[in-house]
Amino acid sequence: MILNPPQTAYRYERKYLSNLASPWQIEKSILLQSNMFSPVFYPREVWSLYFDTPTKEYFQQNLLGHQRRIKIRVRWYEHHGQLDNFQIEIKQRLGEVLKKIIYPFNIKITSLTLSNLTSLVQEQLESHLPESKVLLPAIVNHYQRRYYISNQVPYRLTIDSDLKFATIDSWQQNYDTHQLPFTILEAKYAIEQDLYLGKISQKIPLQISRSSKFVMGMQQCFPNNVY
Repeated sequence: MILNPPQTAYRYERKYLSNLASPWQIEKSILLQSNMFSPVFYPREVWSLYFDTPTKEYFQQNLLGHQRRIKIRVRWYEHHGQLDNFQIEIKQRLGEVLKKIIYPFNIKITSLTLSNLTSLVQEQLESHLPESKVLLPAIVNHYQRRYYISNQVPYRLTIDSDLKFATIDSWQQNYDTHQLPFTILEAKYAIEQDLYLGKISQKIPLQISRSSKFVMGMQQCFPNNVY
């Protein structure tokens, strides 16, 4: 059963990429130096199954940094071996801002075949995307996520580490992964809060970077392919 999507507004997602600092070092900088953020929620493992067209149209959009670009994925979370919060996500970017349309569903992914899950995505997105009927699974992404919230302004930070990617075939055959030695910090906030970014970024020991997990994964899983 698919649930009705919540309404979302455009927002900023600023990304900071590091191939040197461990997530613990970044966390220490956030919590001890800034005195602005506190942990919220609990660490979770995040899974994303990305979809693309047969000509890899979404990959090309994101690789080239088109002003209007899109990502389609099924996302779910794991905590102490329990899988939950399955949802289809349309992530639409317009220049520097983006929004997500989220369709939660209460079907356990372990009870679905990849074929059935693909049909579910194609049918659900038919009213949004003219290319929905040709969408196919592209790659799988898995990483550890930690969450933080500001006690001064409405900003949320996440730290993603232990990034792993797999082709669909290898995922179905015991998940033979490509692991990247990167840590990604994301700052997420409403458009009207962009004035506060300078104050916050002074406390973050990283530089803003384009860090699309989808693009990273496609490049790692298909290094010899030119689209």
